[in-house]
Amino acid sequence: MMMKKASLLLALLLTLAMLAACGAPSTSVPAGTTAAAATTAQAAGATGGASAGDAGDEDAEDDLDEAEADGAGAQEQTQAQGQTQAAAQTTAAATEPPSDDPSTWPTLTYWAEFESNAQKSVSTYSDLPLYQELMKMIGINIVFQHPPVGAASEQFKLLVASKNLPDIIEYDWLNQYPQGPEKAIADQVIIPLNDHLFTDKTPYLSALLRDKPDVNKDIQTYAGNYYVFPALRADDLMEQKGGGPTIRGDALDKAGLEPPKTIAEWETMLVAFKEMGFDYPFTASGFIGSICNGDMLFLGAYGVGYNYYPVDGKVYFGQIEPQFKDYLALLRRWYDMGLIDPDIITNSSSDLDAIMTSGRSAATDRSPDSGIGVWTTSMQKTDPEVYFIASPFPVLNEGDTRYFAIPNRRYAGSFSAAITTECKDIDTALRLLDWGYSDEAELFYNFGVEGISFEYIDGEPEFTDLIKFNPDGLNLKEAMILWGRNTNGGPFQKGAGAINSQRTFDEQREAPYIWANSLNYDRLLPVLAYTPEEAAEYADIMNEINVISEEMCVKVMIGDREVDDFDSYVNSMKNANIERGIEIVQAAYERYLSH
Repeated sequence: MMMKKASLLLALLLTLAMLAACGAPSTSVPAGTTAAAATTAQAAGATGGASAGDAGDEDAEDDLDEAEADGAGAQEQTQAQGQTQAAAQTTAAATEPPSDDPSTWPTLTYWAEFESNAQKSVSTYSDLPLYQELMKMIGINIVFQHPPVGAASEQFKLLVASKNLPDIIEYDWLNQYPQGPEKAIADQVIIPLNDHLFTDKTPYLSALLRDKPDVNKDIQTYAGNYYVFPALRADDLMEQKGGGPTIRGDALDKAGLEPPKTIAEWETMLVAFKEMGFDYPFTASGFIGSICNGDMLFLGAYGVGYNYYPVDGKVYFGQIEPQFKDYLALLRRWYDMGLIDPDIITNSSSDLDAIMTSGRSAATDRSPDSGIGVWTTSMQKTDPEVYFIASPFPVLNEGDTRYFAIPNRRYAGSFSAAITTECKDIDTALRLLDWGYSDEAELFYNFGVEGISFEYIDGEPEFTDLIKFNPDGLNLKEAMILWGRNTNGGPFQKGAGAINSQRTFDEQREAPYIWANSLNYDRLLPVLAYTPEEAAEYADIMNEINVISEEMCVKVMIGDREVDDFDSYVNSMKNANIERGIEIVQAAYERYLSH
């Protein structure tokens, strides 16, 4: 047992360590580029640099003037809407390519992470049929630059330090740029978009921001600068939850139980699964992600969130609230009862797949696709009675409101595009990125081209057999990336239709709604904008706080610390300046509310 505890603690320390991979970015060439030009472009990528006028990827954001941000009068609003409609017509006309000759089109360089699903087919997004078609549609050559898969963070740092920037960079400017997006503007890495939004150059994003005030706030810095063209979830996708409690439905049937709704019902179910012979009634891939923070699968039932959350305008920190002690006691009891996989800290995603498909566990936290879909398909080959279901996020007492779980935010930061200070053709960059928020682009980026990658069935777009049963042997996601960017997202509105259409089982299609309908997000903090000074101080505080909190969670569970050590643990959190962390978040939250 001591060896097991030691290995678990070592795994925790390894989990908390930050590892970075490094490699040279690849560079792609636009449609119609000569072999000599291609060689030159590839050589630039091999040296880790980009030619003048190159652009990068990720988030992009823009700014409203004070009157618009505060909701100007009805007359001004009507005038603005009229201007937007006229601008939309102007931009629609401008998207017609000037000729059929790509050599006459303007060229933009664009840095973006390369999705692994595309690796079997292309080495650059420029060669995807999706982007080949887009270039013809709008008359812009797009030269993509990609960091090696898995090395985006390190390569982004090197790119910024080099000052040799592409035109557009697609990245998580909100969460990953040191001290936040306002610092990226101050560092002269990206441009503020205030002078370009709500003009005839950006009719589509401007209209969306007027229609969705929350997004309008989300993509502004604390100083009011718009900085990205955001990756967004469309309205239909906001009705879903991307993952949650996942249970063997056939095991529930054999136990004569209904899907559990409370913590007590979960314990009854897990005990029954243990008696039925499951080695690990509950498991997960990565304890830190699934139990000590992540989706707050069981923690949220106790009426507190993991990290910061607001109640009636006041910000709290969940891991120092008394209810967190009760949650730690639950983990300790379930671990001692043998209900939790003892290797939960070290399990990888592939470990979880092996555990679930071999029948060693019957309950976890997973998505409808990588969980319910993959596991049901695999296990029904040998046992057609097996099936998986979604279960509601549990509460402590029946009738309680469940406030906490990781939501599908409309804007979360990643895969959003900013225009860099090195861009020499800002108007063309605006035209490319703004088009992503048109109705035409939403269909295009999610489904591709009618008659090739999708057809309308009963009035709804559905993928063709080229995607669902790819003749080259590509799996569904590998085929989808050829004609869309729905798998990860990008500077457009990602919809639910393309996601739903890839699901085989009814349980998959029902799961996102079961999870979403069990949650209330009234205590969710919005996207907050910090000053560079706040962001730096906050990061320093949280680096220490996260270690203290996660160590406490693990040690209590495995018996290396007592639940009654909670007061001492809270004092350690206070000594690490958690109260200052709350002050910083409170200030940012109040700025958001007053904006």
